[in-house]
Amino acid sequence: MKKMMCLMLILIGIGMHAEWQAIDPQAQVDQEIQVKVLRFSAQEMQIEISIPGYHDEQVLAGETVCSNISIPGASVLMKKGYPTIPKLGKLLCVPDNCKVSMRVVSKVEVEKNITQRIIPSKGHLTRDINPKDVDFEFNEVYGQDSYWPTTQFSLGQCFQFRDISGVRLRVLPVRFNHVQNKMKILQKVVVAFEFKAKDSAKLRFKPISPSKVYDNLYRNTFLGYGNLPKQQIRESRKLLVVTPVEYTKTIQPWIEWKQKAGYEVTTHTTSNRDRSFEIKDDIQRLFDKSATRFDYVVLMGDAKYSAYFEDCQPMPTFEGSKEGAAADRVYVRLRGFDNYPDACISRISGDTPQDIAVQLEKIMQYEQNPAKGKWLKNGICVASDEGHFKDWQRAEWLQKGGSKSQNVPIENGGLLANGFDSFTDVYDPGANPAKITEALNRGSSIICYIGHGTPISWVSSGFNNDDIHQLSNSGLYPVIWSVACVNGKFVHLDECFAEAWLRKKDGGAVAVEAASTNESWIPPCDKQSATINSIINNSALTFGAQELAGCIRAMEIWGDDDDSEGNKMAEQCNLFGDCTLIPRYGKQSELQVHVDYQAGKAVFRVQSNERKVKNAIVTVYTSDFGYRVSHTTNDRGEVSVAAEKLLRGKLFYTVVAPNAIPIVDRLLR
Repeated sequence: MKKMMCLMLILIGIGMHAEWQAIDPQAQVDQEIQVKVLRFSAQEMQIEISIPGYHDEQVLAGETVCSNISIPGASVLMKKGYPTIPKLGKLLCVPDNCKVSMRVVSKVEVEKNITQRIIPSKGHLTRDINPKDVDFEFNEVYGQDSYWPTTQFSLGQCFQFRDISGVRLRVLPVRFNHVQNKMKILQKVVVAFEFKAKDSAKLRFKPISPSKVYDNLYRNTFLGYGNLPKQQIRESRKLLVVTPVEYTKTIQPWIEWKQKAGYEVTTHTTSNRDRSFEIKDDIQRLFDKSATRFDYVVLMGDAKYSAYFEDCQPMPTFEGSKEGAAADRVYVRLRGFDNYPDACISRISGDTPQDIAVQLEKIMQYEQNPAKGKWLKNGICVASDEGHFKDWQRAEWLQKGGSKSQNVPIENGGLLANGFDSFTDVYDPGANPAKITEALNRGSSIICYIGHGTPISWVSSGFNNDDIHQLSNSGLYPVIWSVACVNGKFVHLDECFAEAWLRKKDGGAVAVEAASTNESWIPPCDKQSATINSIINNSALTFGAQELAGCIRAMEIWGDDDDSEGNKMAEQCNLFGDCTLIPRYGKQSELQVHVDYQAGKAVFRVQSNERKVKNAIVTVYTSDFGYRVSHTTNDRGEVSVAAEKLLRGKLFYTVVAPNAIPIVDRLLR
């Protein structure tokens, strides 16, 4: 005990906080890695990576004082027993069907002295393991008189991600020699990539016509995407519904609502003999046809009546390649032989038509007749007091922005600077279910959880299925982003935690993201942070697109091969609810629509509080949907419908927009 106290006093004496070490004299404190494209064509790409500086934090590894080196904008290599070193992952656009080679054009490294060993990693521990219970190990590299790692730059396998092809670059910018007590860190490097055709065909980038969901995602993620030839950006309004035949009547009102909201809906029915592989074959055929190529998939039904995931009824799932997790996302791996999802997917999980009906009624209530009031500006964060950094600290970053030490910093001041007024903090020690219940019944639009989980509860607070069943928050439904073990373990259970939230009548939640297996400590927090950033920046509007933004960022950071943490998250994280749902966060406005009949057309003008509303969806239709057309408003808040389309008897229109109360079934003329 005395020895530990002395070590703590030493740490206090040398400083407990991470000290910023500038490499570039002009660099600002906490400035992130800079990556820019210098040259780009169908034959080659050249990029420049600049590292302004790094943080050096003194930490304890057992009873040994060590250094923890981190770089803003980089993650870390977590290989058990090896030094914990910064790691950068980037996704690059490449031509279809090509081979990629790489060479370093120029490199500038800065050599530094180190006074302590670099802290070793404990590896990727899952959240059912307390990191304090795992001892540190120092691998043999600590005793070798050579710089480690020996390989700084590596490329993954080329992949196809819906409209584009890509490859993942991994950079390890810091190397150590613990015998000489030296460190080398990249200051600037230029890397060239050469593209060669696998056959005699000439390499080129074909013009693409991405949907808005994917255009935003490509633009925010892929190096070189801005240089690709593009045709018109199309709307993201094609939905595939996969349902057992016995649910078709139950889901019809929801399908009609989706059509009014502007979606082209294709329904595919299954029987109780269909296995997941057979269902995926049908999904693949629909995806391969341009007329039915969808952006979203919603599965109807639970998966529980078989020993094998692929046979579970009424709606089977897949076992993931990483760890055998229940993985709905495998259904939408539709281009190439890789782990990237080519559409958003979610599940309305229920055993009976009544289970399904309850959830769809909540979704329609949330979208068509949202509850008014300040509840949308309230949120809840629930977190443990474990981990490094502690889970409650990460929850605070979601609210307030930061941090310099997080792999995916929360942007623009966090949720509290972007529409939210307050959060109810339920943190260990002392977290309890009563506080969550009170905040939910009062009204909260989002819940972010970071902690331990069971198939039926949040361990931090003890909030469980029984507490969900007692909620009285009718109409005040949150969207839940949960970093926890097995909250979404839906296979073979009567009702897992995520399912309980959705199935609760007149209460609970309207959408939940949860894992079917044990999540790791750090990578899922990066995924959650990237999702929250997409909400803050309005770069993803639907529940499915917001989660997809987190998923792709996680694969960029943590890897995309079968055995990677990135693929683990892609497989274990499932969406419960409707992935086309537009969550309501922070604010809500009233819409005003004016229709002017001009020569040859009807012009819709959409406003809110005297401001023009762009990207509002206006759908005009007959009562039997024999005629239906949807358009999106331009920057002036306007959209036109040709006059000949209006000569069809009685017509109605519906207008929907993000964070707005929709106008539904209004008579046009």
